[in-house]
Amino acid sequence: MKMKLTIEHYLYITAGFLLLILVISLIAFGVQKGDRTRRVLFFPEIFSGKLNGEVRYIKQQKDLEHNISAFIDELCLGPSLPNLSRLFPKETRLLSLLIDDTHIYLNFSREMIFPDSTIKLDTNSILKALIGNIDYNFSRVKTVSIYMNGEPVVPDSGIAYEGDEFETKVEFYSGLLK
Repeated sequence: MKMKLTIEHYLYITAGFLLLILVISLIAFGVQKGDRTRRVLFFPEIFSGKLNGEVRYIKQQKDLEHNISAFIDELCLGPSLPNLSRLFPKETRLLSLLIDDTHIYLNFSREMIFPDSTIKLDTNSILKALIGNIDYNFSRVKTVSIYMNGEPVVPDSGIAYEGDEFETKVEFYSGLLK
């Protein structure tokens, strides 16, 4: 005896199949998200240049140094939201990063200080935004030293100097993004 399938049966089968796909997707998303950390990356808006946050989930690394490196790599990639522009020129790369307790040393490629037409901020504002991004996402960091190809990057004004080394106290910019 054959049973004839009606439209109602096909709807139940289709709904069950879609429910199964949804459950599998949620499980896969939960497993994938488990090793990621929520970070907020701040990029300038296209028209105003005002910094605006974008949430990303970045893979959790083994230590602070690698977490900051992964974070800065995401900043170098640029925003995914269409109303935001890049913080750094496209070719900018983080060459090295060193952490000494609460002080980080960042060494960027030379492209960092040569903004192209897509960059809405001047070099000093880029440095402020970079430090603000680090302060917002990594509260343990208290001081940042920024270099380009091993040479200290010196902003226009308002930042403390120690000898030949440019050091920025993160507290100086703590209100920038809040």
